[in-house]
Amino acid sequence: MHEIMGAERNMQHREAFQYDPHGISTVTLSTSEAISIVIPTLNEAENIGHLLTRLHQALTEAAISYEVIVVDDHSNDDTVAVARAIAKEKNLPVQILTKKGLPGKSYSLIEGFAAARFAMLAMIDGDLQYPPEALPLMVQASRHADIVIADRRATYHEADRMRGRLSQIFTYLITMLFAIDTDIQSGLKVFRRAIYDNGARSCSGKWNLDLYLVTHAVLHGHTLANVPIEFQERQAGESKVHPLKVGLELLWTALQLKMDRIASVILKESVFRPERYKRPTKKNLKGVR
Repeated sequence: MHEIMGAERNMQHREAFQYDPHGISTVTLSTSEAISIVIPTLNEAENIGHLLTRLHQALTEAAISYEVIVVDDHSNDDTVAVARAIAKEKNLPVQILTKKGLPGKSYSLIEGFAAARFAMLAMIDGDLQYPPEALPLMVQASRHADIVIADRRATYHEADRMRGRLSQIFTYLITMLFAIDTDIQSGLKVFRRAIYDNGARSCSGKWNLDLYLVTHAVLHGHTLANVPIEFQERQAGESKVHPLKVGLELLWTALQLKMDRIASVILKESVFRPERYKRPTKKNLKGVR
């Protein structure tokens, strides 16, 4: 079970970085590596302008070069118009795409990453519940980790009690199945393109890209870091998450991925130690009662 043991070692050596919501604006990080940030949107007209403005301020103060790709899933409000207006007004490095493929957050992210130019990728939800000011510290953490996850677990229940509880249960399940200690469905992550290219393109659901991304990364020896954040209540717009429906999709995906891992380990064992999997013969059974 080499992959499972590797995951356990990774869990034991994962790193944690402390995000200070009151002090992040004074942090100045110098990095030569640019980052592509994908924002999936659906009816976020009241939030997208503020998000783009705060992203620009945080990353500019930290001297981080960036681009933003907004992928809109056919909003019926002014999300696209607001994003275009604020990008033009402030001369922001933002491109806005209208979804071409299937509906769902995962598919929006896939289209956004396909359009991204840089080797460092990030995702952030468009609802302003994740602080964009945490990104500079996450970029800093990415110097020592291959994937960095904004960890809501300490404050999730304060922003949304029911979803926080469901997330807690799901996180416990993931820890049991894969020995990964993180907020796996967090909507704010920073990671290297190679991890995405190798591990997430095969996702097949509206919400399960994160599961594919994180489990593949950790089980293949990539390092993971958690950055605790203060998760905020939604101030405008409506959530697109239907907890039961999303939860069932994620549970089914997690079980599928676990079975795939077990099958992969058995296949490798049978290739390298075929004698363990030979069919019993009369000679082998001689003396066995």
